[in-house]
Amino acid sequence: MDTLLFHPKVVHLPMAIAVLMPLIAGGLLLAWWRSWLPHRGWFVAIGLQAILLGSGIVALRTGEAEPKPTRVRIRHLTNRCTELIRNTRLSHL
Repeated sequence: MDTLLFHPKVVHLPMAIAVLMPLIAGGLLLAWWRSWLPHRGWFVAIGLQAILLGSGIVALRTGEAEPKPTRVRIRHLTNRCTELIRNTRLSHL
């Protein structure tokens, strides 16, 4: 069985859709304006927004459902990385 938690796998889908959505909507607008697609082409954007909403809710709920030791470990690693960044010479530039 896969040892990774479900949350890290699910959290990337809404982030990817959110980043790509302006490009997709712009492409759909151009295609609609040039009459390459019918007006029904906007259902693609509506569907992707629905997927974005649903996957965002799932990602949020799986993050809240993670066991506490995992969150403590992630917080520790984040704090350690912050310390390392502060101690490097590049952080003073």
